[in-house]
Amino acid sequence: MGISTVSRPTVSRFHGLEILPTSTPEQCCRRHVQLEPRGCTSAVSCHMFTPPQLMLSDLDLIKAVTVKNFDHFSDHKTFVDESMDPLFAGSLAMLNGDWWCEVRNVLSPAFTLSKMRPMFGLMSNCVENFVDKFLELYFNCDEVEIKEPINRYTNDVIANCDFGFDIDSLGNPDNEFYIRGRSLMSSFKNLKRAAQSDATNLGFGLGPRMCIGNRFAVLETKVMFAHLLSKCRLEPCKKTCIPLTYDPGSLAVVPKGGFLLKVLPRN
Repeated sequence: MGISTVSRPTVSRFHGLEILPTSTPEQCCRRHVQLEPRGCTSAVSCHMFTPPQLMLSDLDLIKAVTVKNFDHFSDHKTFVDESMDPLFAGSLAMLNGDWWCEVRNVLSPAFTLSKMRPMFGLMSNCVENFVDKFLELYFNCDEVEIKEPINRYTNDVIANCDFGFDIDSLGNPDNEFYIRGRSLMSSFKNLKRAAQSDATNLGFGLGPRMCIGNRFAVLETKVMFAHLLSKCRLEPCKKTCIPLTYDPGSLAVVPKGGFLLKVLPRN
């Protein structure tokens, strides 16, 4: 399976995708809606900076590329210079070819179901401490940016399960592990999305390139919400982004203004 494209110089608009002021995900969704009445629903053409890209929107085609015909589409697009950031460039998501295959075979056994069972106890210890500190700081607050404390919880789980360190990033926000980890663990932010392994929800990818830490991420998310929601309620506040509008300044799919909620007692 191969796709040939011809690149043409453009100024402020790339194949119908604007540079500003809307986010890339929002533009792609809008582009799909515009083309659907014309029967063009399989893919959307765009540019990622300068190289031409083809964004797939047909679920069968996505499965064909990521699973059935994976041998022809096995490599990821690299955008990190190894000389500038050798640690991130050497991460599994950035590797290609035989080196990716070797590293994946080494790392995958660490995330099997048999390894998840002992990690459950470690996660439970982390989340109990996290929930206590979270309620101490935010209980009955009318407006809380929920992303920051959950990022800190994720940091503590990784520190405990992967490195054997007991960290309290909410109680001690300037701890060395968290400060250093912010520059090294950016790839873990997206692991908190609990997703199913199908083409309608690609939070962890699909096929052989699927994130090997998906079980770990789903488990830590379920443990956290089970403990947290047993002691409080999270509800929209006045600044919650409703209806959802993507942040035009972010390449990630995040709501404009952040993840703002209010924390209420559970009666």
